[in-house]
Parts: sequence; C-alpha cells; structure tokens
Amino acid sequence: MYKRQGIYIVELNNVKKSILIDAKFILSYKLNSSEVGFIYYIVFKYYTSNLNDWIIIKFDEVSEDLGVTKGTISKWLKKLEQKNILIHEDFRSTLWKFNNNIEIYEISSR
Repeated sequence: MYKRQGIYIVELNNVKKSILIDAKFILSYKLNSSEVGFIYYIVFKYYTSNLNDWIIIKFDEVSEDLGVTKGTISKWLKKLEQKNILIHEDFRSTLWKFNNNIEIYEISSR
C-alpha cells in the first residue's frame, strides 16, 4: 500500500488521463474544495509541459474556462502561494510553478 501523499497523474492512454489528489495532502494543506478544483485545473491544463517548470497562467483564459472572476483566480493563487504549494516568479509576473516540496507522481498504464 502507498504511503506517499501528493498529486497523482494517471495516464490511461495517449489521450486520457486522470488526476487524483491524495486526501491526506488536502487535509495537511487545509485546502477547500475550490482550491482543490483549481489545482486539478492547473495540473490538467499544463500537464503536457513539465510541472516542475514555470508555467504562464493567463487570467483571461482561466476565467473563461472556469467561469470565475479574475479576482477569484488571484485569490486562489495567493492562497496556494501562502500555503507553499505554488511559487510566484515575481509580483507582476504571470509565471508560476509547483513548489519542489510538492510530490507529483506520474503513473502510466501503458
């Protein structure tokens, strides 16, 4: 049985993937459901690139995809930064990445 907590990306084939976030991870960071949903979105949207690299989060795109205001997106990003899950490159930058302390496991069924 596994004992690691973190984010799991399960690739079912080249097209389908599933993203799972361990319940202990959610509890340890005291994440609410909207923050968890936002993490799902980030992982799903940017998985094609390396999640340890900087990613550009475009507020207009996220707002349209999720149907939320830019203020809500800003609030989620700030909370995830304060919880040490995401790192912001610079105050005015759109560059973000997952903190190195966040375990992201990739599992392939191929």
